[in-house]
Amino acid sequence: MTWKAVFENPVKIKTIEPSGLRVGDVVSTVDFPDQVAVVLRRGERDPSGGFRYWARDRATGKEGWIFLSKKTRLIYHPKAVFENPVARQRAQKVQIVLARTEEDYEVVRPGQSDIGIPAKTRVVLVPKALMWLRKGTSADVAKAEAHAKSEGWRVFTYPTSEKDPLGRAKKDVLR
Repeated sequence: MTWKAVFENPVKIKTIEPSGLRVGDVVSTVDFPDQVAVVLRRGERDPSGGFRYWARDRATGKEGWIFLSKKTRLIYHPKAVFENPVARQRAQKVQIVLARTEEDYEVVRPGQSDIGIPAKTRVVLVPKALMWLRKGTSADVAKAEAHAKSEGWRVFTYPTSEKDPLGRAKKDVLR
């Protein structure tokens, strides 16, 4: 199971001695800011004069040694909170609703067919909604968005405490 870091504070760039990293620190280098690593073991002195740490790449989940020289500038992510993604998904259940509008005609004035006067109508937008899932996760929302994109629907998510998610989606789709 891969644990991921959720960053609560903005990134701070500061020069850190490579020997000063601790287990659990989340860092990346100035040269490669997208490659964020989580330090898993205490560092040890490398024969080349720098330090090396056993770390996990946050994007790929692969573990390996990272080598830092004394002049490496690090981006330090201070308050990274580690959490279990499965527990997070369980905690963030939402109701997933698909909604769209369809055109329909409304009679403004009835016609009189016996003397040839047609009925006067106008086009109105009618909201349509359907429930995708009552207790969905973020993965379910992604699946719903993929389906909705191909079929011309919009995806709305509401807390599981919402009493009338379909009615609320119909109101929201008309906005």
